[in-house]
Formats: sequence, structure tokens, C-alpha cells
Amino acid sequence: MTFIHIYAGLIALAAGAAALAVRKGGRLHRETGKIFAYASFFLGQAQVLPEPVRKPFLLAIPVVAVLGVMAYWWVRVSFAASAASFTGREREPG
Repeated sequence: MTFIHIYAGLIALAAGAAALAVRKGGRLHRETGKIFAYASFFLGQAQVLPEPVRKPFLLAIPVVAVLGVMAYWWVRVSFAASAASFTGREREPG
């Protein structure tokens, strides 16, 4: 795992330097920028979360929170739409 981290860091440094050295917006700038982004992604994968947090239950909390907010929004919008059709009035914005 350490070698992947080292190689990704070297690739990111080289690609970042190349992206900065060429004309902005050109084909070479875009390609080296993509390589820099992909290499940077691999740099922090092993160290993103501390060991005690890498439990499936704790990793699922953000997903469940987003699903909960989406469900609340869906119920609220559905209730407002059905209430508007029940009373025969248009729903007020907001």
C-alpha cells in the first residue's frame, strides 16, 4: 500500500507541474490535469478515515441521513400537492 501511495504522489507531482507549465485550456493542460486529479484521488484513500471510523455502521450514517432528508422532502411535497388538490387551491411557492 505504501508503494501505491508513493507512486501516486510522484505521478501527481509530475502531472501537476506539467499542467502548470503548459497553456491553460489546451489539450495537454486538460489531459495532465485529469492525470493529476486521478493520482491525487489515490493519494489519500488509505488515510482518509481513521481506523476506528472504518466500521460499516459508522460509514452508513451519512447515507442514511441523506436518504432520511430525501424521504422527508418527498413526503412534504406529496402532502402539499395532495392538500392543494383536496382544497382546490394552488399551492403557494416556498
